[in-house]
Amino acid sequence: MNKDWEDRLAQENDAQHKRLKAALEARRRARKKAKDDVANKKEEKLVEAASASLADVLHADEAAAEEGGRLLVAAIEEEFVPADAVQATESYLDKAHQQELLDLMNSMFTARSKVLKKMLFEMMTQKQGEYELIGAEFEPQYAFLKDKKSKGLIAANDYKARLEKLSEEESDRKMDIEIEYGEREQRLQDEVERLRLEKEASLKGELKQKQHIERRTAL
Repeated sequence: MNKDWEDRLAQENDAQHKRLKAALEARRRARKKAKDDVANKKEEKLVEAASASLADVLHADEAAAEEGGRLLVAAIEEEFVPADAVQATESYLDKAHQQELLDLMNSMFTARSKVLKKMLFEMMTQKQGEYELIGAEFEPQYAFLKDKKSKGLIAANDYKARLEKLSEEESDRKMDIEIEYGEREQRLQDEVERLRLEKEASLKGELKQKQHIERRTAL
């Protein structure tokens, strides 16, 4: 190829590639918007489900607490003489209430882990969808260059330069996705932790009230 012919081919290839790239980018943006709308709705539902799951760990029941206190009194009276009954009751309640608190904490962390696992799985699924969009955008561009090369319609140095640039753009796009989803995952984890702390404080209050009723009824 002479220099003028290479320059004309480069200009023509550049114009064709720009049109192809613009069309592919427009299609990707439209598809990404549709996917993002679905993903945002899913995230909202996941956060709502997380809140419900964490709140479901404990439901204090005043009547049940009073009944528990009465059953404890009856059990203590069968096992201990009156002089030792109060001390035995206090000792039992201290140990039982401490264990209830530990159980509550463990239940909260278990619920949190389940919620996060579900959320992260959803994030991985969405991220895979993003990679598929990138493939749908860049694969036709690679095919375009290879077709030009096979037909002798692109200079070797131009082909190499365009291929390297395209590969770099694809790598940058993938890195952007990793950063975006890393931030989204962190945001969701922070939100779940905020919910856990909020629910934990509320449930501790319920547990404290339940234990107070048991202690009042038993003693």
